[in-house]
Amino acid sequence: MSKYETFCFMKKKFIKVSSYVLTLALSALGLTSCDKINPPCMYGSPSADFAISGKVTDRENKPIQNIEISTKYITTQTDVNGDYLLNIDRGFPNDFEVTFTDIDGSENGSFETKETLEIFEESDYVGRDGSWYKGKVTRTTNVTLTEEKVIEE
Repeated sequence: MSKYETFCFMKKKFIKVSSYVLTLALSALGLTSCDKINPPCMYGSPSADFAISGKVTDRENKPIQNIEISTKYITTQTDVNGDYLLNIDRGFPNDFEVTFTDIDGSENGSFETKETLEIFEESDYVGRDGSWYKGKVTRTTNVTLTEEKVIEE
């Protein structure tokens, strides 16, 4: 074998061995660092409990009963004192659109429908457990409804 052939043979051998060593070193580094960078996978969906309560009154601050309060998930009505409570335990929304609708006709006056948007911030959640359960949010929303104007013909 000539010096050139020996050089080429040694060069190929060096490249092959160094690629094995480099692959082994990078694999070892990659395997040891994966566990520290990414937390272990958890399966599930974020969830939280929400309680929205309050009082529905007219412009004279008198309570209104039989007002329907509804969200995408649940519906309830005001009692004789105009009080209501929505307990929502579905999913993990950041906000709820709440609609207040007069459902008894003119029995205690006719009132216009009103919509509010309840937006929840991260700081509103209490009682997190470190998993998918993000805690509970309690909110009080008092609403004043306007009487519908009767158009006489």
